[in-house]
Amino acid sequence: MRWQHFEELEADFQQYYNLDVAYVKPARAARLLFQLPRTCRVFLSIEPANQWGWSEVLLNKIEYALQVLAWQNTNEGVKKVKQTEKPVLFRPDFIKDKAVDSDIERHDTDSIKELLAKPRV
Repeated sequence: MRWQHFEELEADFQQYYNLDVAYVKPARAARLLFQLPRTCRVFLSIEPANQWGWSEVLLNKIEYALQVLAWQNTNEGVKKVKQTEKPVLFRPDFIKDKAVDSDIERHDTDSIKELLAKPRV
């Protein structure tokens, strides 16, 4: 049985290491795999969100903050009557919304303090 992303892995090994992955021992291939950059073919095929690193995320947030600042200086932004043209943070198609876990138990500050004050066994 072949791995689902074998073609991408083969191309990455050829590009970065000039090796044919079919002739590399599995232990060495595993070590080399983890040294590949996050933007290589195999990692992008597994998780497309790897296209964006910290610099792209920060640039996106900076651009959004500038749009909000410019919008706040318009008549619509100052009056806050109709907010039809309010800027929206750009979200690429490959980044999914993270669903909030419904199984998470929520506590207020007092209940957390009470829990931490209990004697430990």
